[in-house]
Amino acid sequence: QTCALPILEEAPDLILVCNEFGEEGYIRSTDCDAGASTLEEAANWEPREYSVNMYLQDGLTIIGQFKIG
Repeated sequence: QTCALPILEEAPDLILVCNEFGEEGYIRSTDCDAGASTLEEAANWEPREYSVNMYLQDGLTIIGQFKIG
């Protein structure tokens, strides 16, 4: 697994985040909804809020939740 801030051309496996309670952890890049993948989807896309698990750097130990959206 790779860990980094999302500034690379290719997304790392884990992305460092800070949740609404000030807790730092990592989320899996695969848990992030990329939004639209076609022009038709983009025309009909509406943002939504959802939560994903937040992990320690091992990518296995869940330490909280992170809201996206």
